[in-house]
Order: sequence, then structure tokens, then C-alpha cells
Amino acid sequence: MGARPAHPAHSLPSEALKTESISATAQVLLVRQSPRDGISGVVLGCSALAIDGQNQVPGSEDSEFTFAKGVWNAAAIETPDTFRWEEDGKGNLAPHYYP
Repeated sequence: MGARPAHPAHSLPSEALKTESISATAQVLLVRQSPRDGISGVVLGCSALAIDGQNQVPGSEDSEFTFAKGVWNAAAIETPDTFRWEEDGKGNLAPHYYP
């Protein structure tokens, strides 16, 4: 959890999006389902989210989530406003993001 997108999402209209067990009113819904790890995914521009018909509360409009063994977890995705290149101590440059 706590992923940070490198680029902001393009403006898309919110739509009713649905998989086998997940429904959302959102701009983007990405889902990964695994018998071992349960459900994990990302929603962008989300105003409603349900798993197996049960309403869930996303961390924010832009969130990443997991649902495994009956336990729901969600965290807001913070889109950085800016970044700067910083050395990583090994002479490599890496972006450092600031909210």
C-alpha cells in the first residue's frame, strides 16, 4: 500500500464499472483476483465501490485496496505535485516525489 503514480490520470468520465464480484462508479477500476491472495486493486475517481454487493469505503476518490479473508483495507493514493532528481548514495539518480 502507499503507491504513488508517476503521472496524473487523464480526465475520464465516471462510469458504472463491474467485474465478477466488484462494482464501482469510477473513472478507472483495475482488479487482480487470486484464490490465495484475495482481491486487490486500484480505483481512480471513485464515488462508490461494492464487493459481492456489500458497499465498501474507499480510502479516497483515488485509492488502492485489498479484500482477503473477509478483511477490507484501503489507502488513499497521494498524487505528488512535484518531484526532483536525487542521488541514491550509489551514484544513481532517482525521482523524489513531494505531495
